Amino acid sequence: MKSVKVKSRKEPFVDKTRTKIWQESAADPQGYIADHACCHGYSTQSLLEEGYSQTDMTFLLLKGELPSRQQRKLLDALSVALCNPGPRHPATRAVMESAVSKTHSHHFLPIGLMVLGGDKAAGSVESVMRYLRLNKRKRPAELAQQALMDYSGPENDLEIAPGFGPHFEQRELYFVHLAQSIQSTVKGDDLIYLNWSLAFDESLADSANALKATALAAAVFLDLGFHPRVGPGLFQLLSAPGLLAHGIEMMNQPISAMPFVADENYHFIDES
Repeated sequence: MKSVKVKSRKEPFVDKTRTKIWQESAADPQGYIADHACCHGYSTQSLLEEGYSQTDMTFLLLKGELPSRQQRKLLDALSVALCNPGPRHPATRAVMESAVSKTHSHHFLPIGLMVLGGDKAAGSVESVMRYLRLNKRKRPAELAQQALMDYSGPENDLEIAPGFGPHFEQRELYFVHLAQSIQSTVKGDDLIYLNWSLAFDESLADSANALKATALAAAVFLDLGFHPRVGPGLFQLLSAPGLLAHGIEMMNQPISAMPFVADENYHFIDES
């Protein structure tokens, strides 16, 4: 066997894991039994007793501070809008198929979130956020018209711009309506990115393109002050309840409760 020469990285490593997010108070001399914890300096027990919600905790964990009333309302509204990708979404279908196949219920979310993390779903949220940040000072109508001129679709559901495009070659208004509802419910001058995104969508009204879930999420995340790298994971988190619910709904159903692709719809490549 040929020996492999191992070189030292000569890089000092920390002696223990450190985090600014969470502090646990030890109840034993060894320090591995906790009886109290603080999240960014806030006692979790006090937050619980004072009635703070999961929305508050999510914001606190990711931003290091509790949300204002307006921020809480905005994140709550987006949580409702994104709570379920719906049974047409591949991520939901993957969970439903796994459920009737008698997959353990604690695997539903990992399966669904893996599919939801694809480049056309949560995986694209970061790029949509960066696109909105890059173009927020441009006139949305002019940018939309230029995008339409440069667009060669709607073949294969391409997007004319990150977060905006056709759905099965048609203009789907579901998330446009949800964005408009958030805009009217959470009124404020600080909805810069959401207002811009809806103006961009309005300029696409005569085409097959529309604002998608990823653009809605990206705009609200930016208005809440989140960094683009936070977007994909937060999108998955807010979509998780629906994935879990559809799996639980189907877990006691027979495998015949889901459609089976007919033989004539299978395509084989003849390699002979």
